[in-house]
This record gives sequence, structure tokens and C-alpha cells, in this order.
Amino acid sequence: MALHYCKTALSVIIHTTGELSRMMIEVPSQNIDRIERGLHQIHRASSRLHRVFEGLLLEGMHHSGSVCCIDPDSDLKQKVSFYRGVREAKIRYVAGKTNSVSKPRLIELPVSRLQWEFITDTLLGNAISYCGDQPPDISIGWGLERDQTGQWFHFRVHDRGTGIHKEDLHQIKQPFYRGRNAGYIPGSGTGLYLTAKMLRRCGGKIVIDSEVDRFTEVKISIPLR
Repeated sequence: MALHYCKTALSVIIHTTGELSRMMIEVPSQNIDRIERGLHQIHRASSRLHRVFEGLLLEGMHHSGSVCCIDPDSDLKQKVSFYRGVREAKIRYVAGKTNSVSKPRLIELPVSRLQWEFITDTLLGNAISYCGDQPPDISIGWGLERDQTGQWFHFRVHDRGTGIHKEDLHQIKQPFYRGRNAGYIPGSGTGLYLTAKMLRRCGGKIVIDSEVDRFTEVKISIPLR
């Protein structure tokens, strides 16, 4: 059923986008009503597709046993190796730090493997996309911390890209919201929203700090069981 809805929504989006392009090239002023109806269809289909995708992504978190074991050093080094091939990205990896007595090789996170991959790909993908005219300049790292509430896993991505306007920071985690300097950069405005929602469901959190034309730093924290 979910795949059927996805296929239907995608078909509507592809067909309507093609029709809009044709009408805008021919006589856009005479087709304004049809263009507006087409845009409304795209919005409805996109919203449907987003709801289905969100449901599939969050489905595993309805079960208390949803966990994945990761080797952060190995996992993140592989990510760095892959993303270095995109837009000549310069990515520095900082090995994990911990204030615990020992540093475990494997860490059990209260999210699924799909959700962990989605979170890391979202943060790294954003850092690469919003780099401006220069090759991406990014540093990533992870760490373990124990406080009075328990033990936490932290993952951080810092980039020297276009940054986020302060007026956008409090809205950037809303569905379909894109910052005012997104321009023509491809994106749906759902990555950070879904990341924040997944983290909330497992008791985690996301903190974003940014300054326009200087940097953006995103830090996620996940409680360990």
C-alpha cells in the first residue's frame, strides 16, 4: 500500500511538472489558472509522498527494541571516503572522544540502521550542498559523554559554507521549510525535520549554530540505553 501511494504521488509530480514546463514556455500569461492548479496538485502529491516516507522511516521507532550497533570510527571514515568524491570536498575526521573509563568499539544506538544512515547523510549532504562557490570545507567528529542523566553519544558536523540566517534557525526544522539563502540548491526541506523528529522519539536532541557566510555546526545527541 505504501509503495502504491509513493508511485502514484511520483507519477502526479512528474506528469504535472512536465505540463507546467510546457505551458510556461508556450503562453504563460494565458495559462496562469492551469499553472496555479498544477502547482496545487504538486503540493498535494508532495505532501502525500512526504507523509508516506515519514511513516516508513519512523515505523521502527514504534517498537522499543529498535536498535543498531555501529562502529563510529569505521562508519564515519567510510562516509568521509565517499563524500570526498563529491564536489572535491575537503572533509576532516576527528576520532571519537569519551569521558568514560573505556572507549567501546561498538555502540548500540536506539535507532534503526536506516535511521542512522539517514541522519548522517542528511547532515553531511547539507554541509556539502550549502558550501557556496568554494569546495566544501567540513569537519566531523563523535564522542561519548556521561552526565547525571546517563550516557550520551554525540555526532557533530561543522562546515564553512553559506550559513543559515538567524531568522531561519528557529524554523529550519519545520517540514518543507528552506532558508532564504537556499536559492536554486536542490532540496525538499524535510531532512532536518525528519532528523529532529527521530531524535525526539528516542530522547535525543539536535542543536544548530550558524552565522551567514561563515559556518554552520550541527550537533546531535542520542541517549544510550
